[in-house]
Amino acid sequence: MRRANKTNRASSTGGSLHTGGSITYPATTKKMAIELGRPPTQSEEAVKAEVKRLEDERDARITAGLPPGPPMDEDEVWDRMAGG
Repeated sequence: MRRANKTNRASSTGGSLHTGGSITYPATTKKMAIELGRPPTQSEEAVKAEVKRLEDERDARITAGLPPGPPMDEDEVWDRMAGG
């Protein structure tokens, strides 16, 4: 583990790829608009935010040595959010 950490710190990316902090809501909306080729709907934005939250939760569980839980796609997230 120590050797892997040392190698990561010495990498050409500076040791960490995730140093930018949180992405703002307007930046996320702009990125979605570029990906979709149109402004995203509020529903699309809500599902994207929920999927991100669930991914973060899954990553935290894995880091803590817990099982990640079942995979979930955007349709399942929408159904869950809509109470279906």
